[in-house]
Amino acid sequence: MPKSFAMIVGWLLVAVGILTFFAAPIKLMPAQAAAHIIAGLLGIWAARSHAVGYALWVGIVGALLGFLNIFSQNFLNLVDLPMWTTIVHFALSAWGFLTYWVLMSRENS
Repeated sequence: MPKSFAMIVGWLLVAVGILTFFAAPIKLMPAQAAAHIIAGLLGIWAARSHAVGYALWVGIVGALLGFLNIFSQNFLNLVDLPMWTTIVHFALSAWGFLTYWVLMSRENS
């Protein structure tokens, strides 16, 4: 489960980063696209042996980005996201936290 999570999220983030240069609905600044690609490559790498930590990391970062967009439409001119991306970030965050929680509860059983 954690390896699948890290691999799926990793490839999705790489795809979002690359598609931003070709697809109209995904409009990110080049730095944001690079951040998605780097985070995705980290996920693909983490799928080998660090998937649990990656799931927690995805949960934290997704939640932070979601809350930043709710409380500030343009946080320091760095994050300016439409509402649908906020929902996607919160969903990804929930998936990351759920994956982490399930894995940690299995270890403690």
